[in-house]
Amino acid sequence: MPPLGDGERDVWLIEWQVAEDAFNVAVGEQVRWDVVDADPIRLGHFGGRRTVTEERNTYAEQLGAGPERPIAGIVTRIDQVSVRYGSSANGSGQEPIPGSAMQHAARTLAPRMPHEGTIVGWVVRIRLD
Repeated sequence: MPPLGDGERDVWLIEWQVAEDAFNVAVGEQVRWDVVDADPIRLGHFGGRRTVTEERNTYAEQLGAGPERPIAGIVTRIDQVSVRYGSSANGSGQEPIPGSAMQHAARTLAPRMPHEGTIVGWVVRIRLD
């Protein structure tokens, strides 16, 4: 994973919101989004290998995700992120296995890239205006 350059930021796109909104974006596209602080649970997916501190959360207000702030720029990279699931510690169901995230570079959100595990979202790198 190339490190962030000057004037670049990584933003999470949450899989279920992308699917529900039929949202798509591509490398080279100009974007203007409202972002919030990323849910800390997403950091566990990478097991410390990557830090993404912001997300485009289209339900931020309803979910109490904190104040929105604008971000604008050109999409320079998209990584599809999938994780493996295992039994939860309390036996109540399945949960993402910490550190199991796999990333696949993509030019757009659709079609989905072949992957192992379950897609949980995308990390979109934006070069700020």
